Amino acid sequence: MKKKLIITTLLLLTFSIFCNNNDAKQVEISIQWKKAGGFGSNQCAVWVENENGNHIKTLYVSKFTGKGGFKKRPDCLTEWRNKAKITNSIPDEIDAVTQSTPKNGKNLFYWDLTDSNNSTTPQGIYYLKVEANLRFEKRVVWTAKIDTSKNEDSCNAVAEYFSVEEDSVKENTVIDVFVEYK
Repeated sequence: MKKKLIITTLLLLTFSIFCNNNDAKQVEISIQWKKAGGFGSNQCAVWVENENGNHIKTLYVSKFTGKGGFKKRPDCLTEWRNKAKITNSIPDEIDAVTQSTPKNGKNLFYWDLTDSNNSTTPQGIYYLKVEANLRFEKRVVWTAKIDTSKNEDSCNAVAEYFSVEEDSVKENTVIDVFVEYK
């Protein structure tokens, strides 16, 4: 009887530690979004890469692309599609993170420090990426570097523009990206 009581107590303590972890860390990705008018725009993906540039997990993809729209528009979110290898992925994986186009203003996305299999990732350097199509092949990729081995970390992401003339940067759908590990 005493042995059963000790085992039960240990199991409950273990369960309590894992289920009531108030110290759970996460990464918050804040995106300032401005919806663009017209066809060939407003597509967005948010994902995580490890220090070696390998895709870890997709956190969000806009509905048109996630539901296969990239087959109609091959210039749609090309970096995310290549990194995530979505042509080889299971549709349910993409469907789970597919949502409507972000609303104007601040949009928040969260990474729970797990990979696409929901396994906890090791502490270290990770890159949070946000890709948006400005108009057809014109796109921007924002990159932020976070170190999860620190207690806390934050930074503004840096934008890299593709097929964009300087004047058309004003049409940008993603105005700013801020990432915080807390």
